This record gives sequence, C-alpha cells and structure tokens, in this order.
Amino acid sequence: MNTARIIVPTIAQGAGGVAAYPASGSDHTPAPTEPVAALQTVHVLAAKPDIGPGRAVKPKRTPA
Repeated sequence: MNTARIIVPTIAQGAGGVAAYPASGSDHTPAPTEPVAALQTVHVLAAKPDIGPGRAVKPKRTPA
C-alpha cells in the first residue's frame, strides 16, 4: 500500500482532533445569566363544560 495513503489521513485526523479540542468545553464555569423580565399577566375565566350560544353564565358559590 502506498505510504501517502496512510500518512495523509493520519495527519488529517490528528489536525481535526487538535482543532476540536478547544470546542470540547474544557472551561466548566457557567456562563453568567441575565435576569428575566417579569411579564404582566391577567386573570382569565375558563369554563369546565361547553357553554352553548345564548346561555347565561352565573358565578358558582363554592364553600370556603
């Protein structure tokens, strides 16, 4: 087998390994995070059963 067919892929694989080393994440310190802004929320009324068109909705009294 031609020596160049062995040497060239070996050098290419070694160069790939050397190039991948910095990207392997050797630095284990977590990146600083920015505080998340609080979003404004609103209360929403949701019905359990389906409500047909024209049907009146009355508040249900729940015992406290």
